[in-house]
Amino acid sequence: MTMQGLHGAVAVCEMTMQGLHGLFTVCEMTMQHLHSVVTVCEMIMQGLHGLFTVCGVTMQHLHSVVAVCEMIMQGLRGLFAVCETIQQAPTMNH
Repeated sequence: MTMQGLHGAVAVCEMTMQGLHGLFTVCEMTMQHLHSVVTVCEMIMQGLHGLFTVCGVTMQHLHSVVAVCEMIMQGLRGLFAVCETIQQAPTMNH
């Protein structure tokens, strides 16, 4: 009776151990999968970082272009002002 009980207990322990082993296997697979996901995420983040860097450089470049355009516009405004002044000035020929 006692031996049968022990045998049953051992069988239960073996099943439990097999179950735990299966669980560990699942956990290992999940961890590997998570590691892959993390790797992909890191790659995406690096890509985004590169994109942000490019955008930052582009924005700086655009800012410079805008500044140059503003200078040109100011120059044109000054030129138009001079032209208007010349047009409004009384002609000396007549």
